[in-house]
Amino acid sequence: MLTSPNTSPTFNTSSSTLHPLRIPSSRVIKKTKNPFIRPLLARISSESEREYQELQQVFSLLGWHEVPDVLKVEIYDDVRAMVEELQGSYSSCDPFVRNRRNRVHYWVQSFLDGNASLNTAIEALKIHPL
Repeated sequence: MLTSPNTSPTFNTSSSTLHPLRIPSSRVIKKTKNPFIRPLLARISSESEREYQELQQVFSLLGWHEVPDVLKVEIYDDVRAMVEELQGSYSSCDPFVRNRRNRVHYWVQSFLDGNASLNTAIEALKIHPL
């Protein structure tokens, strides 16, 4: 394992150290010295804020507003795909997509009902690389 003064050989992944998602403030954008990057960072910030608000609304409509951000990050792509399909961007008849959506609904609801811990739900919904 490579170590340097800027890295740590151990990682703490406990949920008590995780912070909610944060979007850079305009103060951070203004401190950037390169004038070319300011408009780009401002656009990224506004798009991120808009997308975050849209997804929060979707989570509220699904009744998942109480779901912690850590779990929302795990199911972000799934929820986004559900919204795009409902908006008519595409239609999926794939049984694997249907199974994944069923798994997302099952584990999120199990967590909200108290039948599964947060770590169990996250591990069950984590997509493992091939």
